[in-house]
Amino acid sequence: MHHERIEAAREITAGLIELEQQIDFAIISGGRLPGTMAQARLKARLPAATGQEAFLHAAKAFEMLVQARKHIVQAHASLAAAGDALSLPPAAYGDWHECPKPKAIDAGEPHLRLAVSQ
Repeated sequence: MHHERIEAAREITAGLIELEQQIDFAIISGGRLPGTMAQARLKARLPAATGQEAFLHAAKAFEMLVQARKHIVQAHASLAAAGDALSLPPAAYGDWHECPKPKAIDAGEPHLRLAVSQ
């Protein structure tokens, strides 16, 4: 029974890691698109309003990719917690650090703060 759980965990982990990587690749591509669009517009000497709606849609798609990344990271932490609860051994797939605990991922506080000198 324990062997079957470990095998199931390995399959889930492989799928999770693949999805995390694919989302990151999509974010990389999505981050390039607006710059490519702006550069092409300038090169073609088109009015600034050309493609504005497409920019808005591309920005929304990028935002959704970032949200997808947030949710898959949360799923990763939840799966790690489930593995701990089942006494399954942790798996490392190239990461340098341990998985953050679920509360540390999205504690509702901003991760960056404005530093103001007085």
